[in-house]
Amino acid sequence: MQRPENYTLFVELLFGGSMLMLAIAIICHLCTRRFLRSRHLALGVCALPLLTILMIVLSAVVVAVLPAFYSASYGYLPAPDEPIGLLGTTASQLGILLMLLAFLLVLAHLLSLAFLGLRVALFQTSPHELRW
Repeated sequence: MQRPENYTLFVELLFGGSMLMLAIAIICHLCTRRFLRSRHLALGVCALPLLTILMIVLSAVVVAVLPAFYSASYGYLPAPDEPIGLLGTTASQLGILLMLLAFLLVLAHLLSLAFLGLRVALFQTSPHELRW
């Protein structure tokens, strides 16, 4: 017996996961800006890698949990001839789409940090004087 696909749940999880990862990225970016404007240089230097790692970890958790929830939401056990795993199912498509979005959000965050560092290096200004 083949599994029925629940496309409504697929769209809801895709939208919910996208909004959750976008909120994580925006919060990490705003915290980065706030830490860079603080008076303490150590806070700005130490917080940037930690926020980036936190953003990567939280995005990985979203990418891992939502496809697993989708594949477990059927409420019945797979048939003996049915392959175990996420390959070739709609859950794998959900995981791939969320993984691509997470990659793009992390890449955008890292590019903004790189351009910020380039801006500080070229104009010889401190991060405190930057106006976004």
